[in-house]
Amino acid sequence: MEETTNRVFHNRGKPSLEEIPGYKVCDRFREEIQENRTDKYDIPSDEFLNDYIPQNLDTFVTWRNVLACGMIQEQKNNKHIREDIQYENIQIKYPEAPSPSPAPSPDSDLIIEAQEIRNISCTKENDSIVIVYIDKEKYIKKINKEDEVWKTEYSKYFHNDFHKFYNALEKCFTDKNFYVKWNIKDKTNNYVILQIYCEDDLFGFKIEISIEREENIIDILEKKVKELEKKENKYDDTIIDLQNKVTSLCEVINMMGPSFMRNICGDGKKHANYGPNCFGKMRCVTGTGEVPIDPTDYIDQLALNSKTTPTGGIWISKNGLMEITSGSAGHNPNPCGLSWSQAAWNIVKTQKKLYL
Repeated sequence: MEETTNRVFHNRGKPSLEEIPGYKVCDRFREEIQENRTDKYDIPSDEFLNDYIPQNLDTFVTWRNVLACGMIQEQKNNKHIREDIQYENIQIKYPEAPSPSPAPSPDSDLIIEAQEIRNISCTKENDSIVIVYIDKEKYIKKINKEDEVWKTEYSKYFHNDFHKFYNALEKCFTDKNFYVKWNIKDKTNNYVILQIYCEDDLFGFKIEISIEREENIIDILEKKVKELEKKENKYDDTIIDLQNKVTSLCEVINMMGPSFMRNICGDGKKHANYGPNCFGKMRCVTGTGEVPIDPTDYIDQLALNSKTTPTGGIWISKNGLMEITSGSAGHNPNPCGLSWSQAAWNIVKTQKKLYL
């Protein structure tokens, strides 16, 4: 039972009386003892009835509702019935308002069911038709009036009229009641097979159009990565080949070096101006004769002390052949052999494009 309160409640709009001996009032009922009466009466207040009776009047009524509203007069002020059903002892259970939907937790995952997107369309520009099919991925097919597939497979069903072909496709994709229909016969990650057909006993036909998947950014990047990998492998092969050639060349140089050094011994006398000790100290060895003690200096001196003639002249290349330019006036040019060897080597490097 609810506690007595000092609030003023109403019955049929009439406020409960105050400051009367025996006065007692609460939300569920009002109990008053008037001065000129010895009996008392319990009356549910207007406020209680408004709060307790639910908005939905089709709600089922229980015995608790019947007893709480004092619908049985013999129940009121009756101390001879069970305590649990006495009017003052009825536990009130107000109808609860519908609870609002709980707000989703900030940490909870928001799950949205994916809806399948499936669309097909076509456009025409000049002598080309572009078909676009979308089903998670985008597929594109371009058909040109000059394509063999149009001339040999499609045109016969449309009186060789490319514009009629486009009109049939456009209506087929947009008008479900059009007599020409379409469906997808097969689908992979890279292409779809589109069927265009007409089910007619006399004029029926069926054609298939292969539509390739449009490359997305991932496809493009993957292709670039593969191209770079191919280039890298090619460069690796080139580098290995060059390394092998350099190794072989070093071996040849090391093999020919001693023979070269032996063969240039004595060239100072053949191709250079004579001077005291211009080629440094020499030593006589068996089989070769005089050899320089400082071979590096010897090679440098050969270039610096080449023989010259009064007539001079320079070796040049003309039409792939070497010849000597004019020397001093009145004299035939006669450059030395060392001059020829240097000029000849330069010409060979130029013609063979040896970047040495």
